[in-house]
Amino acid sequence: MPQGTCSVLDCDGITGIPGTARGWCMKCYQRWQRTGDPTGIKRIFGDIEARFWSHVDRRGDDECWLWTASVDSGGYGTFGVEGKVRKAHSWVYEHYVGPIPKDRPHLDHACHTLDKTCAGGMCFHRRCVNYLRHLEPVTGKENAQRARMTKFTDEYTLSLHARWMAGERAKLLAVEAGTTLQYLYRLFRAVTPYEPGSYLGKSRAPAASASSLITPDSRPLIAVTGQPQELPGLFVAAS
Repeated sequence: MPQGTCSVLDCDGITGIPGTARGWCMKCYQRWQRTGDPTGIKRIFGDIEARFWSHVDRRGDDECWLWTASVDSGGYGTFGVEGKVRKAHSWVYEHYVGPIPKDRPHLDHACHTLDKTCAGGMCFHRRCVNYLRHLEPVTGKENAQRARMTKFTDEYTLSLHARWMAGERAKLLAVEAGTTLQYLYRLFRAVTPYEPGSYLGKSRAPAASASSLITPDSRPLIAVTGQPQELPGLFVAAS
């Protein structure tokens, strides 16, 4: 392969040697592999603000400013600063607005709450870092209430229920759906109702057999024989 000059503007790197491709030099090609842009810089050292905004698709003041770098298991952007990994939307709020109030310690994405077309779950709103319009400190109660305001479609609820029935942990599904575990179980009970006369919901694994027990205070329980199953409520595993 004949050697030449990198085709990226203002780059005088050499092409045609091992480690180069697309008409770019090794440096530009590796930048493209890391960032998707042959002129992109993966990290900016020294200037925290410049490094933060290099990972944000910033648009109009009323639009979502989406985080484009790494996200955590819940779908929220993560930003490494001062040796710690912070949620990107929390860091930008504290940096430009001020400390999150102690009496309202939760940052709610108002863009998600107001978007009636959003099906919920791990949606793109979690990556929004628009501190001007879309981030609002709320109490834990308000945050939970707003989470319950999210209208899950029947298809989405049934898909979560099917995954739970297949063995996935409800706690992880609740995190993914952006709601509380209690509310998720309430949705599941609409699909798999409680057994009459019991404090327990039906097991998601029908292989186990159940028999009725009476506690000292005359409350009926269900004793599950065989392999213990994860149930929405309390259960007693009989030996």
